[in-house]
Amino acid sequence: MTELTETSTKKKSSVLIGAIVALIVIIAVIVYLILTKQTATAPTSNNISATSTNTTPGVSNLNTTNTNSSNVANTTNTTSNTTSNATNTTSTTVNTATPKTVEIDLTGTSFQFSKKEITVNQNDKVTIKFTSEGGEHSFVLDGYNLMTQTVGTGETSSVSFTADKKGSFDFYCGVANHRDKGMEGKLIVQ
Repeated sequence: MTELTETSTKKKSSVLIGAIVALIVIIAVIVYLILTKQTATAPTSNNISATSTNTTPGVSNLNTTNTNSSNVANTTNTTSNTTSNATNTTSTTVNTATPKTVEIDLTGTSFQFSKKEITVNQNDKVTIKFTSEGGEHSFVLDGYNLMTQTVGTGETSSVSFTADKKGSFDFYCGVANHRDKGMEGKLIVQ
């Protein structure tokens, strides 16, 4: 009789262990399916292009044209010599429902940017064209892990990205203690 009870207990233990292993496998498959479903979606959009032209030092005018582009982040660096006679601290707001391409001219002088706040819409393709008007400066954008080259007076460096994350993101000069001296601002993606 004890032999029969032992055999019955072993069978019950084997069945219980098999059920637990099957349950763990099912949970692992469900978690895998949830994770791959979340990362499999990537939006694309039909964009409007905006370019900025300077007619007066420190003032930007936006002109728009239609174009198509994909939702891919890209960083480019260019250097050119430019000069300007005035610094204008303003805010740039680009506010339409359709994603577009936006070019923003931004200058840096003695511990300040020409714009303290830049607002764009989610999924806009943004190019920030940064020019130093005095000393060595750079443009760093937290949240998107972007940074221009450090440029000297009259030099320009650009970064391009798709504003695919909503929120408020700090930008600042990455040279020495320039941020601590007030050379910072906010990018708002709405």
